[in-house]
Amino acid sequence: MVSENEAKIMEIIAEVFEVQQDQVTKDKNFVDDFNAKSIKIIEMCATLEDEFDIEIDMEDARKNSTVGDAIDYTLGLIAASK
Repeated sequence: MVSENEAKIMEIIAEVFEVQQDQVTKDKNFVDDFNAKSIKIIEMCATLEDEFDIEIDMEDARKNSTVGDAIDYTLGLIAASK
């Protein structure tokens, strides 16, 4: 079972990368599976920042190669901001 925040992160990823929500699983790689370009990564980060009122470091964000990495990173920022 996924948390409310995790579900919202996955929903945002599906919207930004224009894929069905059931395609967004933790093992998916942004570049290999979603053909991610830099602009889409920036859009995803900006949307996550707005949704959760957090600040994402772009250098750190580039290290997140999978959906699971991005979820863990974002959840960590959410927890640290409280």
